[in-house]
Amino acid sequence: MKTVLTFMLVFLFSSGLYAQTVIRKGIHQDTIIKTKQLRQTTSFTPRGSAIQIKDVGPRQGKWYFKGAFGMAFGDQTTINIVPQVSYSQNPYFDVGGGINYIYYYSSKKHITEKMNYAGINLFARINPFPYLTFQFQPELMSRWGKHNDDQVSGRLVPTFLAGGGFTLPVGPGSINLLFLFDIIQNDYTPYGKNLYYNLGYAIRFK
Repeated sequence: MKTVLTFMLVFLFSSGLYAQTVIRKGIHQDTIIKTKQLRQTTSFTPRGSAIQIKDVGPRQGKWYFKGAFGMAFGDQTTINIVPQVSYSQNPYFDVGGGINYIYYYSSKKHITEKMNYAGINLFARINPFPYLTFQFQPELMSRWGKHNDDQVSGRLVPTFLAGGGFTLPVGPGSINLLFLFDIIQNDYTPYGKNLYYNLGYAIRFK
């Protein structure tokens, strides 16, 4: 018994400010050592002592809000506004989704189109190395507007953007510059057959 009491006293004084002792009824006593990442709990009973270590460090998950502006040029002009929310458990991978609005204009062979697209998207972003990013983004959008002088509405258009680019830390967030291509190439895709440029800023909000 004296050996146990001596061990307790040495343990408590050596822990300094990092130790917190909670006295419970009877002879059971817990000594909790708090560190930046771990919590060690030592319980003493008549049968001996038991030590438990638990990771109590801050959660690594982070939420981001991203506002992006995209464009594509060629046979058509595409202007895209994309607000998105994403979650990242580690620096190498994050997933999220959002909504997007696209204005599309095309004029060729006596055919003029002025279209609006609005829909939802999901995305997965991989960051294998610092500043390098790959992104995959399926979308589903509704299309309406004018084909020459005829009103068009009610058509759903699926797209799947894939590509890569750069991520540069700036201030409380980061700037993303991505070069994407629509893999599906639906007849009514607003992205056309050329690269689509996406410039955005993501800021951490949790």
